[in-house]
Amino acid sequence: MLILVVTALTGVDAARSFWGTMERGGGVFCWGPYFFFFLILISVFQNKNYLLRLFNLTAGVSLVVALYALGQRMGLPSLIESGVDRATGTIGNAAFLASYLILNIGLILVLLVSRT
Repeated sequence: MLILVVTALTGVDAARSFWGTMERGGGVFCWGPYFFFFLILISVFQNKNYLLRLFNLTAGVSLVVALYALGQRMGLPSLIESGVDRATGTIGNAAFLASYLILNIGLILVLLVSRT
């Protein structure tokens, strides 16, 4: 974060480096809240058991989202946007759903490896 702030101040366009762009974000203003959120997370989850419980909860929620998307793809009539070519799940966007599920597949693999 310190390097981001220094390069934002010494860059060609300091205002653009601070605010970022609409297409990419990426400015100090965008990354600042992520940094503070990271500080909060590492202060709250100091115990490994708490972090594993959070990861297990995240894996469970991703399983529910994946099953919902599978139900959409299979055409279950009780689901929103049922029978579509590209399932959107509860997220509402097929590309975002794919990246969410890929991230959680990696998380589940990490959980499986850490248990053995």
